[in-house]
Amino acid sequence: MKRRQRLLLVFGTPLLPAVLLAQMTLLGAAQKGEIETVRQLLRAEDVKVEAANADGDTALILAARGGYTGVAELLLAADASPETANTAGDTPLLVAARAGHLRVVEVLLAKEAALDAVNKAEDTALILAVRYRRAEVAKLLIRRIDDVELLSAKNKAGESARYWAERNGDVELERLIREKGGTEHAGGHRGA
Repeated sequence: MKRRQRLLLVFGTPLLPAVLLAQMTLLGAAQKGEIETVRQLLRAEDVKVEAANADGDTALILAARGGYTGVAELLLAADASPETANTAGDTPLLVAARAGHLRVVEVLLAKEAALDAVNKAEDTALILAVRYRRAEVAKLLIRRIDDVELLSAKNKAGESARYWAERNGDVELERLIREKGGTEHAGGHRGA
């Protein structure tokens, strides 16, 4: 029997193909920041770096959410895509920006993660960083964004990054967005 066809019995559960168990282990290790486990699993021929859990979270999305820069760098070096989105439409950049993981955001941008990516709510990384008061991430994104339309983008609820800066009372972020040309700030929740 070939190696990839072998089955493993895991704690009395139904038999799982070894490759599926390896995929699950990769996702778990990425979520916990276990860099050595991730490194070993990436050496295995059967492990797919783009494997995802039921929510569509890849190992890179899980590492980005947890702020595990080293794991994210390993996964990107193994050709994990910074553009793969989960079922909510969140890319690794969106989850890292929401969580405020500056170093992970820097690593993703170095690999040309799309600044204009939006999730199903049409939130950009900048909107999420400002909304969740991740000032350092927001400042980095503002510096990197050259498109006035992207600075002024609104999500489905009509909220822009500038709206959230004003709502949160963050005068500095509101000023930075305005100085760079982001003019859309009115609105907020529809019906409000």
